Amino acid sequence: MRYAPLLAALALAAPAHAEGYIAIAPVFSQIVTMPVPDGFVAAYEDSNGDSYINEAIMEGDTLEQWRQMITLTGIRAMAEGEPDQVAFNFAKFLAGNYQGACPETFSANSLNAPDVRGAEAVFAGFLGCGDNGFGQSEAMSFLILVGSSDVYSLQWAERGPMTGPPVYDSALWGPRLAELTASARVCDRLEGEEAPCPSCIND
Repeated sequence: MRYAPLLAALALAAPAHAEGYIAIAPVFSQIVTMPVPDGFVAAYEDSNGDSYINEAIMEGDTLEQWRQMITLTGIRAMAEGEPDQVAFNFAKFLAGNYQGACPETFSANSLNAPDVRGAEAVFAGFLGCGDNGFGQSEAMSFLILVGSSDVYSLQWAERGPMTGPPVYDSALWGPRLAELTASARVCDRLEGEEAPCPSCIND
């Protein structure tokens, strides 16, 4: 798997065929990495005050009409407190957003939290929405990563036909969560270090 700094990743948004890589994103106080697998392209990035978002979608999709999306988010200065509790609280916040959108078809599962290099704590889970209000179902595997000061999430979401409460399918969502985990790192910024941040990507 090759690495690309964030700006280079965004510049790769329009190839005829997307080759997988790991994007390296400076997010507030630290550096966070996210996968952009084969068939995905970088689509959107924004930092607005205390929040950050970076989205990759499948080749040929748009931000309005997408089949799968990988998202990295960051919230500045949210890591105060016991790290495991911070991760759990942020997962509850995500779940509340999903449940608010589809209270009748909402589902959630907590999963075994993997180790992620550089994270103070990790929470892993699955959220499902059988009707997202736009005639679709939506579900995702996700990781909450607690950094030294900020809190980050990595999400792999998929949309499909409307359904009842989505059921967690480990054969489908397990490998996606594994890819998020394998690609995820939280690293300190080093003064004078330039992209692609070798201290973060080299074991």
